[in-house]
Amino acid sequence: MAYLIKKNNKTNEIIYMEYDLHGYKFSPKKTKDAYIDVKEVTLINPEMIDSVLSIKFNQVFNKLFNKVVNIINDDDASESDTMMVLGEVELLRGILLNKYQNFLKSEKEELFLKKLRVLENELRVKVMMIRERKLAMEEELTVEKGKSL
Repeated sequence: MAYLIKKNNKTNEIIYMEYDLHGYKFSPKKTKDAYIDVKEVTLINPEMIDSVLSIKFNQVFNKLFNKVVNIINDDDASESDTMMVLGEVELLRGILLNKYQNFLKSEKEELFLKKLRVLENELRVKVMMIRERKLAMEEELTVEKGKSL
């Protein structure tokens, strides 16, 4: 483990920091009453990385889940709204597979992917229902036009 820290002694500010540690890097949220200004955190402990990413994923998943439930329960939801939320599900799946896959345990990764697959399937069913309703309305209009002629 090697590291280098350069500090400005007048202001006690760290100017430069270099280390050879591989782990999950992120920038924490800044608060108004913070005692120190942290720009980047690197987690090395696999269990801690797993728990931090699980919390982060669950927060994003819960927001997405609420959007999906609102779309599914809304009878007037359009196909474009449904496809937009479906795109968000696919985006979260991509982030999970590309960014978090190296850090999560395989069991948790499979669980998260199953959750996303369920949401995706429900949205695809909703898209099919919207398309069928649109086709039925178009057929109804053509039948009414045929009668009036």
